[in-house]
Amino acid sequence: MSLLTNLLIGRSGLAAAQAGLNATSQNVANASVAGATRRVALTSVADPLRDGPSWLGQGASVDGIDRPSDRFLLGRRVQAQGDASRAATSWENLRSVERIFDASVGTTSKDALEAFFDSMTRATADPGDLSLRRGMVRAAQDLGAYVSRDARVFQNTLADQSRSIQASMPELNELLTGVAELNKAIAGSNTGTLTAGDIKDQRDRLLSSLADLAGVQVDVDSRGVATVFIGGHAAVSGENARTVSFTTDPATGQPQMRLSHSSDEVVDVTDGMGGKLGGMVDVWNTVNDLAADLDTFAADLATTFNTQHAAGFDLNGNPGGDLFSFDPGSPALTLTVDPALINDAALLAFGGTSPTLAGDIDNLRALMDLEDDVIVGGTRTASDWLTDLTSALGTQISRAEQVATSQDVLVADLEELHQNLHGIDLDEEATNLLLYQTAYQAAARVIAANDGLMASLMELV
Repeated sequence: MSLLTNLLIGRSGLAAAQAGLNATSQNVANASVAGATRRVALTSVADPLRDGPSWLGQGASVDGIDRPSDRFLLGRRVQAQGDASRAATSWENLRSVERIFDASVGTTSKDALEAFFDSMTRATADPGDLSLRRGMVRAAQDLGAYVSRDARVFQNTLADQSRSIQASMPELNELLTGVAELNKAIAGSNTGTLTAGDIKDQRDRLLSSLADLAGVQVDVDSRGVATVFIGGHAAVSGENARTVSFTTDPATGQPQMRLSHSSDEVVDVTDGMGGKLGGMVDVWNTVNDLAADLDTFAADLATTFNTQHAAGFDLNGNPGGDLFSFDPGSPALTLTVDPALINDAALLAFGGTSPTLAGDIDNLRALMDLEDDVIVGGTRTASDWLTDLTSALGTQISRAEQVATSQDVLVADLEELHQNLHGIDLDEEATNLLLYQTAYQAAARVIAANDGLMASLMELV
């Protein structure tokens, strides 16, 4: 082996050590950067040369700087983050709705219903007492007011979810476009270079944001190019991104998200949406069901009481009119007491015959008996219906909380696994610095020694 060959081998050693120092320096500089992954220098034994019967080594070959990653682990992390975000969003939003059913915070609709029936019981003491009659009218007004309050909370919650979903569309489309652009940059780069690794870090941060917002699914190919799916449909494929648009169902008002090409092709991905957007859709659906149940309660309660009230007679011996009034298009929101009764409580039809005799409370007793009758939805008493409504909301909140808690644990476990496999450990990097520094110094000594020998040989010549 010639002295010149030894010099070249020493130079290759310097290059290999320098590559290691470059990767380690990058790691140390980015140790505190969220989402940064470790870089490693890729080196291999250079192809030897044949010299007669022998093979002569040619030192080390620098193949580049790699960004180790597990694409399957990335896909699992993105999936888990989206599920956690969806459950947390649902839990947080439904908890704010639950306050209207919390008796420890204030009066609930069920409290008002019980107070309404209690007012009828008090009126039996003296059915001709106008003050007791007015007390029943006020209790009925309060019941309508609390039911209307609940309906407004539901209505506002539905509107808030729709507005929030619509407002998130620009951010979602910007993230999808960003991933497509980074895919193009990754595909056009040598994946062994430092630049491509930095681009992949940026890509992963965008995927994390997408998971949090829309609960996407990700498939990364061997080149590092990511395909992003929403509800099983490709939203990003290579360097091409599709657009998600917002609309509402004309029949139900439900918010809808549609994945579209530049052409007229559109795919509804509402049911497949995860993350915060999926959580908002879940909240909308849950609250919409609650609002429908509350409308059923208001309409059936008012209709049943109106029918029974019309069967009796007031203090003047006249047939009773409506006790409640409501708009059939939105019963809960508009439930109130008939204006005629608000103006004159004597019109309450307590009597069972006409002319109404003193102490005649036959129809009042019939109205009171409705408390235990199945009058709502054909399956429940009025009180049980409100209890079931509250329980249904509580069940949804409890389920969302459990999912959010378990998914948070899963996300933390997957993140810890990622950090153990691909994160930056400063203790390890400190060891690498010493290793590459020593290797660099040793390669330099090889060059210096061979240079000295070369100088001695030249002097002899």
